[in-house]
Amino acid sequence: MSGRIRVINSLKFLKKKHDHFILTTNKNILIFNDARKFGFIDLIKTKKILENYIIRLGIDALDKRLNEKYLLGKISKSKVPVKQILLDQRIISGIGNIYASEILYDAKISPFTKGCALQILEIKKIIGSIKKILKMAINSGGSTLRNYTSADGTIGHFQNNFKVYNRNDQKISGHKIKRIMQYGRSTFYCPDIQLISKKQKKDLRKYKGKFY
Repeated sequence: MSGRIRVINSLKFLKKKHDHFILTTNKNILIFNDARKFGFIDLIKTKKILENYIIRLGIDALDKRLNEKYLLGKISKSKVPVKQILLDQRIISGIGNIYASEILYDAKISPFTKGCALQILEIKKIIGSIKKILKMAINSGGSTLRNYTSADGTIGHFQNNFKVYNRNDQKISGHKIKRIMQYGRSTFYCPDIQLISKKQKKDLRKYKGKFY
């Protein structure tokens, strides 16, 4: 996704292309820039935020309540691949596409594994990797691949720690990294490390291309 919010500690600034929303206060200016127009600005009463937005979200990825019991209850009957489950904000909020690939590599779980096929120990590993990867990313200021910056204009550095994301055909620990498309999004993984069962391999026939 593109788009960003920046805060300028001055009432004077040069307007840039795709600056769609500008909020001026007594001290600062908040600017919303979105070239691809995926984002939106909504004006809503505070008491309505919960019922309009927050109530639709799952547990925050770093919330202590995110545990194996909660996640098992959400996915025990799901035939959706775990990569897509991680991106479902109604189940867990706060995980983006980059981090889903990194989390599954860290947990050594195949992105093709269906939710209902995950064992309790695998779910526990995924939750541990969620917290580990996201905390590392936050401490690194996020990931700057193209034009992402924080509100104060600084860039992120977590891209320097990517193990699999955006590393198609490169090697990690002697094993080749692959890239496939899942639900319209890129998934990067290492098939030698993130192993799948024979049954899951058969399920891959619905995807175009050869991945193994």
